[in-house]
Amino acid sequence: MGMSAIPGIIWRACLWAGTIGVLASFATGFTPLGPDVVPYLRWPGAGLLLLAALFGVIDYGWTRFWHELNESLRIAFAQIRANKLRSALTALGVIIGIVAVTLMGTAIIGIDAGVESTLSGLGDDVLYVSKWPWKQVDDWWNLRNRRDVDITYATPMNDYIAAHPDSALKIAVPAVNWNATVMRGEYRVSNINIVGTGADLGRIVRSDMKEGRFFTEIEAKSGRNVAVIGFDVADALFPGDSPLGKTLRIRNQQYT
Repeated sequence: MGMSAIPGIIWRACLWAGTIGVLASFATGFTPLGPDVVPYLRWPGAGLLLLAALFGVIDYGWTRFWHELNESLRIAFAQIRANKLRSALTALGVIIGIVAVTLMGTAIIGIDAGVESTLSGLGDDVLYVSKWPWKQVDDWWNLRNRRDVDITYATPMNDYIAAHPDSALKIAVPAVNWNATVMRGEYRVSNINIVGTGADLGRIVRSDMKEGRFFTEIEAKSGRNVAVIGFDVADALFPGDSPLGKTLRIRNQQYT
């Protein structure tokens, strides 16, 4: 094999490898590994395509390449002028395809960001333990025999955490959930999720307080009727007014 055949082999190999790398980078961009993997596929792939173009020109011959490139461009522009409608429709199809792929990628990234933001509000390093799953299931009869999760389980877990400070566990927070109607005078909101818990919940729930504060350990252990409410509940029960220091009613109990 002569030296003249080497550029032909190199540009063909670079063309295949570069094309595979670029296509793989686009496919990987729609996966969770995208941000970490895409740069290692896209830029080397683009570099291989540039090498393929360079060695392709060397293999073809510079003089012949420039001559036929100019001739190809003249023929192409002549065909575009002669077939304006066909050229416009072809360009429109390419533009629509590129925009569709771009919008799809943007939508996927937006959905991922929304899901991540929602989960961050719950705490992406928080493990929730309950008897029933958070979604409706068909095999509920298999789950009903599970042991009920009692709030007293948190005490021995916190004792274990205190005895093992190097453990991955940091704190166990007991909570009881139910749905109820919350009222204030003539205002009421139904089917509101109520959480009965301790003061440590404020350490694991990543929600900003617009007004006021979370209740303290003394208030929690003494059983004071204090409550922290969400923005929608505050807007419905106290329209145009601050709820701080005011009372609302849950199951015939008044809470501040």
